[in-house]
Amino acid sequence: MKDHSKSISQVERSRKYFKLQLYSPYPYQRRFHEMKDPQGKVAKARCLMAANQIGKTLCGGAEAAIHATGLYPDWWDGPRFAFPPHLVCSGVNSYRTRDLIQKELLGTANKDAEDDLGTGWIPKHCLIDTDRKPGIPGAVEKIHVRHARGRCEILLLGYEDGAAKVMGERIDYGWMDEEPPPEIWSQYVRGTIATGGYLALTFTPEEGMTQVVFRFKNDCPPNYALMQASWEDAPHITAERREELLREMLPHERDMRSRGDPVVGDSMIFPIVDDDIRCDSFKIPEQWPQILGIDFGGDHPFACVKIAFDPSGKKKKGYIVDCTKQRRLTIPQECSIIKGMGGDKTPVAWPHDGNKQDKQSGRPVADLYRDEGVKMLEQHFSNPPEPGKPEGTGGQGIEAGLKRMYWAMTEGRLKVFAHLSEWFKEKAMFHRKDGKVVALEDDLMAASRYAYVSALDSNDGFRFAETIRARSDFMRKLKFDSRSFR
Repeated sequence: MKDHSKSISQVERSRKYFKLQLYSPYPYQRRFHEMKDPQGKVAKARCLMAANQIGKTLCGGAEAAIHATGLYPDWWDGPRFAFPPHLVCSGVNSYRTRDLIQKELLGTANKDAEDDLGTGWIPKHCLIDTDRKPGIPGAVEKIHVRHARGRCEILLLGYEDGAAKVMGERIDYGWMDEEPPPEIWSQYVRGTIATGGYLALTFTPEEGMTQVVFRFKNDCPPNYALMQASWEDAPHITAERREELLREMLPHERDMRSRGDPVVGDSMIFPIVDDDIRCDSFKIPEQWPQILGIDFGGDHPFACVKIAFDPSGKKKKGYIVDCTKQRRLTIPQECSIIKGMGGDKTPVAWPHDGNKQDKQSGRPVADLYRDEGVKMLEQHFSNPPEPGKPEGTGGQGIEAGLKRMYWAMTEGRLKVFAHLSEWFKEKAMFHRKDGKVVALEDDLMAASRYAYVSALDSNDGFRFAETIRARSDFMRKLKFDSRSFR
């Protein structure tokens, strides 16, 4: 009986102080640990952009402990160190780092709670010592760990410590719980250059389409990898609980908190449900006026959008029927795409940077497109002039056009073909910050605005949109309008 009680005591102690051996990740967590780049190698930087309450910090802490101790599970197929690595782990601030990261690793947010030290992911028998963080009650700045092949050190920081705090670190493994500012992320990347180390991020994208989110979601380097996970990926969140949580949230937060989508909420420029503007594609009647809008490439993607208009009715109904966005194209390649969308016969609206001189030829960029057979409008984009005023006097302000598009969407006068997924993707990320439009990943939105606003005049009559078969009205209008620019 005595031996049996002793055995039970040992099992209970093992469960309390060796939690790591019981780690059994959800399928999505295991996939995150093992994420590969397109070449099949372990990704150098992995991002888990996920819903609230599904275990992001838990799996981040478990992986950090696995590397710090060298106690790799039999199933492990993620990054692996054959030596004691140097780890740097950071949270939003020192208090959050203490309450989340420190608690995951040590089992307590209080350094002085001796009985609780070792109840986290780092087993008690692997804990050598901890160094106190000055000025933060109960917080730890360094954790000294017994690794399978020596001694490992974990540095705990808050983002408010600044980029300089990370600057001198040679990082074998870095973990950021909650999204870091760009300058912190850059220093983490720099810290792994000499070591060939690995980085992991775990967060819910509450700040919307930031530089870090954009890097992983839309401009992902070959050795980076992104995973998004939702409530459905976490078995502990039942269907009933999901419904309860959704009811507690504001509508604009639901996709972000339940799926990890970087939606910006009331800062969205087009806060309209996609299904309200989505429609099935159909063949465009020849008598419908059409127009294309482009956003020139260069240091950002080239974009082209085509809009067709139902001419019946006082207020014209527009349909975004085609779009494309591509990077690193030459002018002839861009022109080939434009003409493939009808831009040799259909008028093309273009922004003012088309007036810049080409570095090689010294000619305006827009003229080079004309040389390739693109039917560029005579002048760069401008908003419709006030009634009685000449063309070109409407200015280039962004907000007027965005407001016009927004009201057209809400009134059912602007629809988008359902298969244009890239357009809807941009719409979801198109937002304002501090009251200003964020000019990041907005290429299709810009091209759409140039096309839509150029197509109609201030009274919703046709301005520059044109049927392919009938050009006379358009040409007469251009001829008249061109005099105002002389």
